[in-house]
Amino acid sequence: MKSQKKIFIILVIIYCINVLSCTCKCKEDVDFKNFYFKKIDDIISYDKNMSTVGYSFTEDYWFKFYDTIWYLERLTNQKTRYVGGEPPLYSKKSDLKKDIRSFKNWYKENKCGMSIEKADSIIYESYF
Repeated sequence: MKSQKKIFIILVIIYCINVLSCTCKCKEDVDFKNFYFKKIDDIISYDKNMSTVGYSFTEDYWFKFYDTIWYLERLTNQKTRYVGGEPPLYSKKSDLKKDIRSFKNWYKENKCGMSIEKADSIIYESYF
């Protein structure tokens, strides 16, 4: 019985050493990173333009904002703080900053192994 315990302990130690010494590295997909941060930049740009006096807005511009928010909410499973309507907007800059920070944190936690294809499949699954 003692020899079985010793073998078990040795196997556990070997397993722990293998896990701790793993040279596995995060595989970050540059295309996904650029795609994802472009969406974040689009939200920031939209908010900046909404704050610009005299800027001309179209429904297409609003639709792009809604589409971007919809995609990021589905992908990250996070609820944003913008106020819907015509035009959709953030009522406070602090709400925008919180959303952006939240999206960036999600990326940091999920970047390993994420691709546009994988993100699209997550969107598809959340839609149906």
